[in-house]
Amino acid sequence: MAPGSHFVILADMNGDGRPDIVVSHGTRYVSVLLNKGGGTFAPAKGSPYDLGSEVYALAAADFNRDRHNDIIAATVNSVTVLLGDGARFVAGPGSPYRAGPGAYNVAVGDLNEDGMPDIVASSFGSNAVTVLLAQAEPKAGDRKAMAGGITRAR
Repeated sequence: MAPGSHFVILADMNGDGRPDIVVSHGTRYVSVLLNKGGGTFAPAKGSPYDLGSEVYALAAADFNRDRHNDIIAATVNSVTVLLGDGARFVAGPGSPYRAGPGAYNVAVGDLNEDGMPDIVASSFGSNAVTVLLAQAEPKAGDRKAMAGGITRAR
């Protein structure tokens, strides 16, 4: 892993019941270190992942209902979602999602009580708080729907 670690979270990223390490480093990279037990870790396939923008915060939740946590990152003026399948991570359809200027922190929770995790991002560049609502399936003709089943709340 490259030097310059910034933000870190612990979450089970491959479904084995052990906490894995997700860490941002080198400003625009995220690495996933899978817990092999006994205090040893190994990089997930394709790790580190280049998000293309500076990473300010990380969270984990299962957005595509495959029973594997996905990575959510606040990345300057956007929120990036990397979908995980237990072995590797790829950018979700439509990711990154536009957020307020200086998206600095992210939180995940079911804001609209539909059983799916939603994303909230705060911004240090303005008074903006961005709310991204997950959808099971984007509705045809929904102008607010973003690819990947995420809707930007207004």
